[in-house]
Amino acid sequence: MATITAISSSIQDEPLNLLDPATWVGGAVPGPGDTAVLPHTVQFSKYRNQGSETLTSAYYVHPLVGPWSGSQITKGGVTHDVHIQAFSMADLDFDSSINDPNNSGSFYAKLYGIGNPAAVVKIDYKTRGTTGATYFYSCSIDQSYRPWSGSLFSASYTDGCMETSNPHTYPTLGRFYYNYTYFYRNFNQYQLTGSQVWEVDHIDLGNYSELTVRDDAQITLTGATPRIDLTYAAGQKVQFFDRATLHISSSNTTTNSRDGIDAYNESNIQINISGSANYSSSFVSESVSANSQTIRITDPSAFSEGDIVSIEQKDLTIVNHHIYGSPNQNYSYNIGKTRSYLTSSNIITTESANAQNVTDLNAILGMGGTTNTYGSVTNDIHEDELARFITGSGDTFVVAKYMGKRGSIEKDHGTYTHESYQQTFSANSDFFTGSMRAVTVDSTHRSYAAGDLVVINKKPYRVQAVTSLLSQSFELDFKNGANAHEGFYHNDQVRSGSMTTQTGYSNTYYYYDEIYRKFAVGEYSGVSVVTSGSVGSESATCLYLNSSSLKSYHNPVNANRYDTYLAMHAAPNHYSAKMFSEGEVEISASITDNLLGADPQLDSGVGIGYPYTPFQMQGGGSSIDDTQALWETDGNLSNRGQQFIVRPYYGASLRPPDNINYGAIIPFKNFTSSAAPGTPYNLRYVYGPDWQEKNAQAMSGSGVTFAATGSGQSFSVKFVREGTHNKWFYKDHEKDNLLFENFTNQQENGAVHIALVRWAKIYSITIKTRKQLLLIDAAPSDTFTRLDEIQEGGVLKDQPANKLVKWIGTEIEDPMSYKNLLWDYYYKRGDTNILPAIHGATYNNINWSDTYANERYNGTTPFELKRVGGIDLWSYIWNNTASYANYDFGTPVSFDKIGYIWAGSTAILDGSRDNITYATNGYIEDVRFITSSNNTFDEATYGDWGGNGGLGGGYDDERRSTGLTGIRYFTGSLINGKTLKASGNGTYVESDPFFIGLYSGSLSAPRQIKLKNTNNFVVGDEIFFYTDFVNSDDFNVAVGYNGLSNIRPSSVTNYNTMTPAEITGSTNGGFSQTYEITAIDTATKIITLDRDPVYQHLFEGTIVLKANRGGVRLTTDNRGRHYGGCNIYSNYNQKAITVEHAYIEGTSWIVSNSTYYDTINIQREVVAVPSWGWRAGIPTQQDVSNEFYQNIWSVGGKIGGGQMRNQVIRAKTSQYNLFYRGGDDGCAYRYVNCSPIQKNINFATHLNGGAYGLIGYGGQYFTSLVSMHPTIYQKYANIRHTTHYDYDQNATIGAATGWDFKAAATNLPFFYENIVGYSQYGGVYSTSWQRNHGQNSERSSKRNDTHKTPMNSGLLKWPQRRALRYHGIQSYGFPSEKGVAGDLVFNNPEFIDASGARNTIGIGNNPGAQGTGHPFTIVELGNNEYKLLKTGYKSQGAYSEESFDNFQQTQFYVTQDCNVQLTFSLDYKWSNVSLNGRGEYQEYVAIQYPIPNYSAGGYTLDGEKIPKIVLIEFSDTYPAGRTIAAQDMTPGNPETYSTINFNQTFSLTAKATYVFAWVSTTGRMLAPAHTLGYYRNPSYSIATPNPDLVKVMRNTFGIERQFQKPTIGESSNRYRDELDNNEIVRTSGDTSQGVRFFKVKM
Repeated sequence: MATITAISSSIQDEPLNLLDPATWVGGAVPGPGDTAVLPHTVQFSKYRNQGSETLTSAYYVHPLVGPWSGSQITKGGVTHDVHIQAFSMADLDFDSSINDPNNSGSFYAKLYGIGNPAAVVKIDYKTRGTTGATYFYSCSIDQSYRPWSGSLFSASYTDGCMETSNPHTYPTLGRFYYNYTYFYRNFNQYQLTGSQVWEVDHIDLGNYSELTVRDDAQITLTGATPRIDLTYAAGQKVQFFDRATLHISSSNTTTNSRDGIDAYNESNIQINISGSANYSSSFVSESVSANSQTIRITDPSAFSEGDIVSIEQKDLTIVNHHIYGSPNQNYSYNIGKTRSYLTSSNIITTESANAQNVTDLNAILGMGGTTNTYGSVTNDIHEDELARFITGSGDTFVVAKYMGKRGSIEKDHGTYTHESYQQTFSANSDFFTGSMRAVTVDSTHRSYAAGDLVVINKKPYRVQAVTSLLSQSFELDFKNGANAHEGFYHNDQVRSGSMTTQTGYSNTYYYYDEIYRKFAVGEYSGVSVVTSGSVGSESATCLYLNSSSLKSYHNPVNANRYDTYLAMHAAPNHYSAKMFSEGEVEISASITDNLLGADPQLDSGVGIGYPYTPFQMQGGGSSIDDTQALWETDGNLSNRGQQFIVRPYYGASLRPPDNINYGAIIPFKNFTSSAAPGTPYNLRYVYGPDWQEKNAQAMSGSGVTFAATGSGQSFSVKFVREGTHNKWFYKDHEKDNLLFENFTNQQENGAVHIALVRWAKIYSITIKTRKQLLLIDAAPSDTFTRLDEIQEGGVLKDQPANKLVKWIGTEIEDPMSYKNLLWDYYYKRGDTNILPAIHGATYNNINWSDTYANERYNGTTPFELKRVGGIDLWSYIWNNTASYANYDFGTPVSFDKIGYIWAGSTAILDGSRDNITYATNGYIEDVRFITSSNNTFDEATYGDWGGNGGLGGGYDDERRSTGLTGIRYFTGSLINGKTLKASGNGTYVESDPFFIGLYSGSLSAPRQIKLKNTNNFVVGDEIFFYTDFVNSDDFNVAVGYNGLSNIRPSSVTNYNTMTPAEITGSTNGGFSQTYEITAIDTATKIITLDRDPVYQHLFEGTIVLKANRGGVRLTTDNRGRHYGGCNIYSNYNQKAITVEHAYIEGTSWIVSNSTYYDTINIQREVVAVPSWGWRAGIPTQQDVSNEFYQNIWSVGGKIGGGQMRNQVIRAKTSQYNLFYRGGDDGCAYRYVNCSPIQKNINFATHLNGGAYGLIGYGGQYFTSLVSMHPTIYQKYANIRHTTHYDYDQNATIGAATGWDFKAAATNLPFFYENIVGYSQYGGVYSTSWQRNHGQNSERSSKRNDTHKTPMNSGLLKWPQRRALRYHGIQSYGFPSEKGVAGDLVFNNPEFIDASGARNTIGIGNNPGAQGTGHPFTIVELGNNEYKLLKTGYKSQGAYSEESFDNFQQTQFYVTQDCNVQLTFSLDYKWSNVSLNGRGEYQEYVAIQYPIPNYSAGGYTLDGEKIPKIVLIEFSDTYPAGRTIAAQDMTPGNPETYSTINFNQTFSLTAKATYVFAWVSTTGRMLAPAHTLGYYRNPSYSIATPNPDLVKVMRNTFGIERQFQKPTIGESSNRYRDELDNNEIVRTSGDTSQGVRFFKVKM
């Protein structure tokens, strides 16, 4: 094994062949085991001219800062020959012949400031000096070799960015600079061409030497450090063109990210990777305007429907920025001297220089003030766009927006004329002739508007008009014979008890059948508990609960028939109830005699629940637990929908989603009792003979009357949802009584449940759905059916002719055997009975139980579409060596493949809780899938489901986890099954179900999927997948933890000894998220993959992208042994790198840093697939400077946690069409010691961000450094994030020394457009906006115009439940840094009612107690009318006291004793729940034992709830405060306004502080997120004899004015409750003389 050195080349541009023995010293070509040395270029010198101020001097023209014509320059009226001086002729290796005029020649100059990597020009000279006379005389530029220009130039797309396989295509830019411009006789140049293959261990590349690989040639590195090593020297150039390959194939284990091309810590590096395009392209054949729904292209042959395309500029325009701080290299010459320089018009001029000239020129060219040259791409990437080809005819394609809104047809209503449309739907429309078609549509966003462009069934349409339509979708009319079993969806075997070892009893009194199987035939009675028919003394048929099947005290059946478990809840069996978003649900019911003929059972009632998951056992329900809000829950569930129940003779209750302890109760009775505090609830209240009368009186005083008993008399309960606004009614014979109203997140879509309690009777159930109704310009022949897909049509921008159209990817038409059949609920939008649920399981060494198989314990999440960072797993199979779960699919499903994921913890999946390897190398033991021959859970019918050689008796799935969670697929026999028993344990501890899916087609078509277009694929291509219409298409659940959910080859057994085939067979998924195409059927468009795509879900419409879209390949032969990858590594150096059309099995690590600057880096059409998943594929955000990225895909790996530390010599960075599958922070921090920055992003997808996402943290990192320079205009558009924490906006830097945070926050030139973000915590309405904008700035207030969640953006096809909810609301805007005077939000998507998204202000006056959000939220209703919500601040708990909050207040003091007049007035009405409601937890739990200061009125009395105006004095005498004045806002009827007028004058002392406040008391109504009431026309003022007498410290009165003027309060130094203190006090004259006060309304 030897080190072999090449000879030096002698003629420029005649490179030596690396496989020619003559190239090598000794005549032997280096091979495997050898190190090849391509030596330094030693023949070079440097530019020596320093210039002269003497006009007649030949050196007056120096330094040469730009190109010249001929061999002379005229300057200052004098013509000079251009003579160039070098430091040494000998160093250039020129001979020492005499100075002969005929001794002409040429040399090569590498210009200073590498704005272009190919910055070499050829200089011809007429004569030269001898070795001692170091001059070249009469020099000219050989423009035929490479033009030298100071102008802008375009780089042709077809030939490559900066360098081509045919050199010297583009002009170079730069200048001569003393001691920095290098002169060469020639470079050492070496190459491989054709199909040559050179195998060698390691290559050292010397100073200023060049290595070029062209055509189909390949370098294979075989050593322990397989690298083209540029750290050997500096100034080298490495080039790979066409289809050239750099390959690592070594018997050694290579783990270093510098393997491949290593340019670490060396400067002046040039790397040009410019492969051939391996995809189709065309051009726009004729210009189209923005929103055009069709586009024509010149060559449609390779394009088809389903393609994703990029419409982008054909050429890159690159400008070379010259910086002229010291053009003469002598700093004393700069000011007041005559000099020459290149102006922005590229003309050599002469003028007197001064500092202002330099500054102005630098401003023109967009540069700093340091001598340098650098380049940047000036293309406006925001004029480019991604688009979808929906269908094509000839050269014309119908297009849809790539990030457009989606929806589906709900119903086709037919065609209408202008008049008939307005009459039929009571809606307006601009006039049109003829007819148009009306359709109701379903969507997650519900935001279609007139003028929208849509594509339906491959045809483009325009929306003429939009309204909403409330229409009846479903009715169960039991009076007319509706059948309970057919009308409700239910599981016949819901928790029957058949899996328990007990003898069928739940306890001493009841069978399991009696408790859970409400729809099943009773064991003793032969009838179902849920029954429809005639009952009791009434002849009308109804739905009721038949107690004849109930048993007590064993046999015989006791006549009393205990009714503890006489309750049920289930979803009506219709898709409108299973996937409900907006509309009305109403139940008509009565409380009459029971089955035994006894008196009416007054504790009976009915209820409505929403949104419930469809993925749980339906039709059960256990007891009515009075201590848990009168709801028929299975225990104390936390994660579930709202529960509204009315028992007319007891009361009503409403629980918000998620938590049992935060509901509200309105009792329909007098809460007075002489019972002791510890008396159980059901015995505490004493009912005398007049209790019903008293109850009626109490409620009628609040506007509620009722009559719920008696034959033929009935009541109803109703739930109305408009947008996110929920209203809950009790309806009697007279009117609807609004009991509760709240707002719950738009993502809260799910099933509606109907509840029936004891002997209530239901006569009918009506469901009306509210959908958007679109009037579209469809032809009469264009008809639609339910579920027809709607996409948003048209191009985003004007697109001129000759613009490039690139193929990016294509969609899956049919995922075939990878379509999860258990997601039929999503595919059909509820219209299915395939609703899988966990029936029960083993846990804690108990043989079987259903105790935890519910939504509270995430028992539904294995069947749901996962969210980002979805750590929800069903974690109640534990402490068993042979645990299993029983699944009921709702109806039989035909499948031959099961997909399963086991979880070891909430952060680590795939069977291991090892916190060192993060589940890597784990596998699953004792895997068994057992099915039933008759689709029951009868063990006598069980049998092992075949597959993998048979799973009987348990099977160890020894496929090792790679560390990146993937589906474990098991293929077996084709069966039609309804039930399944599954077992499996991780290798370290037991494992829990995280995901289960059923699939069909694996036996007949293994590893096959059908595409919409295969024209751009061939066998051998590498592909990867992305689904953009779901929240998350993979399983990267632990994004908040660096290193989790990533491929970690070194932790896998035998990773470095297995062959690639063995890796595929021995791991679950392999060490890559790309898949090889092994076969293509072009007729059917079906492709076959090399292995199962386990790392992502596949859908119809999933995008298939091509990894090897570039001809140049950097690869390894084993992604285990060589997990370090084949990389481009360049850091801590100056460089100019171009990477385009390349496929990299590793990292393109090209980053800047705070020490070295880059002149220009360009990467486009690059796909990086690192084997080590945590490694960055292409870090685009770390120290960005002078960089251009276009069409970049990083499949696995972080985006590059880094900083924006641009120095003064850095230009803008542009990033277009970035895709990252996994990542750490994007731009984590921005340093404050940086220069003007310009970074523009258009179309970027950043999935699984480790913390804050692509846009970055936005905060300063080092506050101790100098203050931040101004930031240049930048725009972020069409970006999608999914991150662990809130995704931030990068809008400000922070309060660095000498820098005004608030001024910057409101005035920075940042622009956002179509930003879609989702985080595991918070979301778009999170602390990022408080940090970066100031809560009350106008920019922040309008954040929802540009920043949306995937749901309200319309990107998602199907509603997906929220990850973390706060009592239904996604987030109320959490304050940080004590906030400012209110968090103003325009068009808040959390608060949508029938009029659309409302404007809101979050407000509170206690900065130290804001842990759960703003205490109050004001909702603007218009016309100076507002809704007031209680949304946070106090949490309920056993020991929390009653509270009051100052909703609005003024805190002030007087400078001397004086009179002060306070006036306040408004109209108000208070809600029923705020006046009569109780917090559920306090009412039913806390009162069972004494709690000091629990209630102002004692243990059994509710506290004061009437809002009031108070004036409180704080002084040395009254440190705790004393009330000087108070006036109640006495409630009237909740439906009509009352008025308060407070106008009093007070004599105040200078020794006190005063608080004038609007107090909202809560009593025991501590449930958050409820409506306090409404108010309008607020007016407030303070009047004094002299304005200087009163000093206002804090104020929030009049905060509603922010709706009209968002900037109010921005000068308040960011305290929450300072608004406009200096404007409150107005002079009124001498109050002692009775002078009239002047009020100022606020």
